[in-house]
Amino acid sequence: MTLTNAQKRTILIAIAVLAALFATITSLRAGGYAGWDVAAADAASTTRAPGWTSLWRTVNDMGRSAVIAAITLLSAACWWRLRSWKIAVSFIGVVLAAYVLQMMLKSAFGYERPDGAWGIAHDGYGYPSGNATIAAAMYGWWLLLGGLALRGRFWKNVVRALAIFLIAATGWSRIYFSVHYLSDVCAGLCVGGLCALASAILCFWRRT
Repeated sequence: MTLTNAQKRTILIAIAVLAALFATITSLRAGGYAGWDVAAADAASTTRAPGWTSLWRTVNDMGRSAVIAAITLLSAACWWRLRSWKIAVSFIGVVLAAYVLQMMLKSAFGYERPDGAWGIAHDGYGYPSGNATIAAAMYGWWLLLGGLALRGRFWKNVVRALAIFLIAATGWSRIYFSVHYLSDVCAGLCVGGLCALASAILCFWRRT
């Protein structure tokens, strides 16, 4: 498949928007956590209950290295079976790129996590959220593929809905357990989204 000119423009605009958002969030975060971080933390604290805790812990556990590796390899295998080796390899590449980027950015900024984290294991710096970055990269790539490469409206909609849910749920689970600020999560979503868009360019961009 080759991207149309309209799709190319859309991808370039999306890249510009995400890059601008990341720069804006980073600028705001440099001055300390903002009111929206406090509001999100307060909202999460008011919803804490055993049922929700179990759900968000399960979602959070999907961000473990072993689970991410399994999902990545399964995704690659699915596309390999569909005879699309480039997309299959891209799943490994997009996750590795997201992992390396979030580690580099965490070391570069050195922003601490919120006080009062509970319920799950956590370590290292907080900005951007590693789980949110990798989720946005991997599931975001599935989201883009739902529109670019899958056939049939039903499967397109299923993949898109599931990808959006997993991205949003992963981000919220990090706020729920107070291991990240909202700004950490949003920055991670921007970085992961950029990785997914880069995969679309590498796999589908052709000169016309």
